[in-house]
Amino acid sequence: MPEFEGFILAGGASSRMGENKAHLKLGGKTFIERAALSLSAIEPRRIFLVGNFTIENKVIEILPDVFKPASRASIIGLHTALFHAEAEWIAALACDLPFASGALFKRLTGFVQDEFEAIVPLQKDERAQPLCALYRKNCLSKIETALTSNEWSLKKLLEKLETRFVRFEEIGELPNAENFFFNVNTPADFARAVQIEETL
Repeated sequence: MPEFEGFILAGGASSRMGENKAHLKLGGKTFIERAALSLSAIEPRRIFLVGNFTIENKVIEILPDVFKPASRASIIGLHTALFHAEAEWIAALACDLPFASGALFKRLTGFVQDEFEAIVPLQKDERAQPLCALYRKNCLSKIETALTSNEWSLKKLLEKLETRFVRFEEIGELPNAENFFFNVNTPADFARAVQIEETL
């Protein structure tokens, strides 16, 4: 298996939540801690936090955005991760996907092959999850080309990369797979996440 580094993407404004989602706690752990635990399952060289903020008593190094346009898009955090990456591959995980597990990332690493630049899982409805995925370091140049062209769409980026989409049927038997991509954006989402956590 190639060497990995882990990057927790936590740079959004959290406007719909009303507070920084990275600080929310679920099951006794913050979203950052949960993400770090999931990424740790593939034994990365290092784990970083990507975002323009500070946290008290931080134990994970924070990487501020390298590319700083007037408004932030998810591709900015991915660019920052790949810009700082030293390993051949990175594992990227948005902190507002609190149920994306270590088992999921272990499964994704099994699809890494020389011809691929990205390993991206699909939901049941076949929607791609580019912020819970693996990327090769050499994706950086294509992302920089997209940014300089004011192209912010991760969907379009995946079309330009040699992407291995992992269908839900290929991960669906993993524990709690139905909740891997539950996205917490609002207080109502967080309340639902608490209910899900209580059933696990």
